Amino acid sequence: MTFNELPPIDVNSQLVADAAFQQKKRLVITGLKRLLKRSLRRLTELQSIYHNYLQWAAVHHEGLLLQANQYRIHRGMAEITIADWEQEGQERAIPLDPLLDIQTQIAKRFKQAKKMHRGIEHAARQVALAQNNIDQCEHHLLVVADIATMQDLEQFCQRHGYDWHKDKTLPHRKQTEPPKPYHQFFSSTGVPIWVGKSAKDNDRLTFQCANGSDWWLHAHNYPGSHVVIRCAKGTEPDPETIQEAAELAIRYSKMKDKDEGEICLTQVKFLKRIKGAPGKVMLSKHKVLHIKSNEQRWHHLKNNRTAPPEQSPNLNSRIIG
Repeated sequence: MTFNELPPIDVNSQLVADAAFQQKKRLVITGLKRLLKRSLRRLTELQSIYHNYLQWAAVHHEGLLLQANQYRIHRGMAEITIADWEQEGQERAIPLDPLLDIQTQIAKRFKQAKKMHRGIEHAARQVALAQNNIDQCEHHLLVVADIATMQDLEQFCQRHGYDWHKDKTLPHRKQTEPPKPYHQFFSSTGVPIWVGKSAKDNDRLTFQCANGSDWWLHAHNYPGSHVVIRCAKGTEPDPETIQEAAELAIRYSKMKDKDEGEICLTQVKFLKRIKGAPGKVMLSKHKVLHIKSNEQRWHHLKNNRTAPPEQSPNLNSRIIG
């Protein structure tokens, strides 16, 4: 075959094929980045739960302190100051439930500590799985970046079960991920605290985003944001987290100009939505805490909007086991 007899090259078809490949590649990369973002968010939540479970010994010790001083406690007390033998006799304040007798409160702490201790290994496995998902996403992003043909790209997607389409993964379609109805804070012990942005957002936060086992706070007899403490099922937030969540309930309410006030505390499962009144709820069970606002606590919360890096546990030994 001479030069003049060579078949013509369809340049337009080649350009169309290249454009389709580049578009497909961008969609896959965008999908992987979104998957990575969700995995990172999930890892943060799981690390928070794991970190909370590691506090089981402190909860058990609190039960022992109350047990040793139960003769000083009577129903109706909201707090007691006890000398802590683990801190060389230094005094510490322990919050109490004024609605419960002391034997019940001691038993609840021992039961909670036991559940937290048993949940550590499961939480560690969940953190390890989440970290593996992140590592896989990061690796796949590097692999896709080096793929040069449509055939290799389609084989990669088929092999790993990725099925992204143009209408789902275009980078500029931000409406596919609506803004969250809450502000997120983290307590001193690393527990996520969510604060509703508006009356409608309060509704979404409490009845769509939160779980029944999460703890809920609101300024007593004042309009304000719903505040949710994220908790694993069967666990209770530590006293410091409750104090910080109560601070947020004060700051995000009409009570914010007062130095102290009362805060309702319950679990989401004890709430019922009032139809036609966004943000308003009925409580079937709750207790009222008297809280003094603290400027230092508020300053700490404002500067603690992301999970602290020291939360991340070293789980290599657990992963191997």
